[in-house]
Amino acid sequence: MSQQNNTPDGAPEAPDAIAPQELQWRVVYSLLRPAVRLASVFELSLRDLKEWLGVSYLHELKRRGLTQSESADRIGVSRRTIISLSRKLRENFFEPERHEGAQRRILFMLWAETMSAGRLKQSLGGEFEDDEIEDALATLVDQGAIRGEERQGTIHYELERGEFRLYKDNWIARIDALNNQLDHISDTVFARFFTEDRSSFARTITLSVREQDLSELERFYREVVFPELVRLDEAAAGQKDVQPMEVSISWAPKDFISTTENSFGDGRSKGE
Repeated sequence: MSQQNNTPDGAPEAPDAIAPQELQWRVVYSLLRPAVRLASVFELSLRDLKEWLGVSYLHELKRRGLTQSESADRIGVSRRTIISLSRKLRENFFEPERHEGAQRRILFMLWAETMSAGRLKQSLGGEFEDDEIEDALATLVDQGAIRGEERQGTIHYELERGEFRLYKDNWIARIDALNNQLDHISDTVFARFFTEDRSSFARTITLSVREQDLSELERFYREVVFPELVRLDEAAAGQKDVQPMEVSISWAPKDFISTTENSFGDGRSKGE
């Protein structure tokens, strides 16, 4: 068994000094590698990859509240290009995962405190439209994840239970979960490479597991890890010095892409 960490406990490390811009480029390059690995398996064209990179970049800037003009200046392209990217961003392609994303963001906001629909719209207005937030609220109420209570003529929403998990086994929910996990990875990378913050943690462990013991990994998560995280979360309820945290856990056979891509076959892109 081996353990790998990208930095020592809590602080960035490098054998030699490196220019800040070079470090930024190297980190971004490393983060692009997972996307490029899958693009290679799916045989996506470089043209398509560049287009989706542009859409993703604009999506992030829009989420940060930048206007089209500000986005054009930040990316270094014309307004015409921004308008074209915006048009693609508004396509129905993104609607299913946006609905799931709105639900997840609402659950996170309500984890911290009870909120009205108006406050949720104000807080999430840069990410979602009002009707998307209203639809997500209605869905979460129907699922029993949250409940609404009228107070002085205004409905306030709160979680039904603190450990509610937005878990659904369909492609829409999986894409949203992937977005959430990769957002968390970005936060972790930024914290560990570019700040002095010591509250982030990253480890990769390589080990061998017998076929009959593979199910033990999930049992370990469900019976040991998750209950302990619930305990920590409940201990923070109502306290002042609280830090919202995200913990991501994943496992897969080592070099899984390399050993299975030849059997992927008809799943490859048929792009021009």
